[in-house]
Amino acid sequence: MPSVDDFFQAKDLQAIKKLLEENANAIKNMEDRLQKINNYMKWQYIFAIFKIVVIVIPLVLGVIFLPPLLKNVIMPYQELLGSDSGVNDLTENLNKAAAEKNINVNDLIKNLSK
Repeated sequence: MPSVDDFFQAKDLQAIKKLLEENANAIKNMEDRLQKINNYMKWQYIFAIFKIVVIVIPLVLGVIFLPPLLKNVIMPYQELLGSDSGVNDLTENLNKAAAEKNINVNDLIKNLSK
């Protein structure tokens, strides 16, 4: 006949088995969540690189290709600007014209901004 100790040991083994099964299920659930988090982080990293590429490539292409295009656009107006360098000398020409007519460009800008 089984003793009382045998009964408690069998009951303890069943409780331990039940706890182990619950822990295994919890671990599986946590592994699934961790996999989803890792997948999300991977896609965030990929899109961050994509965003940087989408910003940097057009800037680099603009630096390479826009100066010759702008030179062709500005060429008809160079006579009006009064110089061969284009847009860079526009402010100098405005200052020269203002000096000839005794107008202070900075004061004019301050008055217009008020």
